[in-house]
Amino acid sequence: MSLVLDNSVAIEWLIAADPQAAAARLVRRHDAELLVPSIFWIELIYVFGKHIKRGWMDRPFRDQCLRRLRRFDPLTDLEAAAPGPALDRALSLGDQTGTTVYDAVYLELALRSSSPLATFDAGLARAARSLGVGVIDA
Repeated sequence: MSLVLDNSVAIEWLIAADPQAAAARLVRRHDAELLVPSIFWIELIYVFGKHIKRGWMDRPFRDQCLRRLRRFDPLTDLEAAAPGPALDRALSLGDQTGTTVYDAVYLELALRSSSPLATFDAGLARAARSLGVGVIDA
């Protein structure tokens, strides 16, 4: 089974005191391979940049967080990274649920892979549930 990992959960894991343990427990609990859309990495770097700018983390800690996450070897899905059916579905899902296209990419991936979505984003969780997608709020 796969688990679609939203950035809201990844950020919480990575900035926690023991992110390895928290992430490992979630993956073990759900016996899941982590699955992320291609935009996940750009979003993650963007959030880290905001944290650095605000003085909440420094670049060495950012780099350490990236190394930690890479050890979990999330599978990066590229289907919605370019024009085509997956991106078209994401756009339609965004219109249908009122979510941003960023969130709709996560929804599309969860639907296409028949995987639950791990998110702390209440709006994304609501949209996922309305589509019949399982939600895990870690």
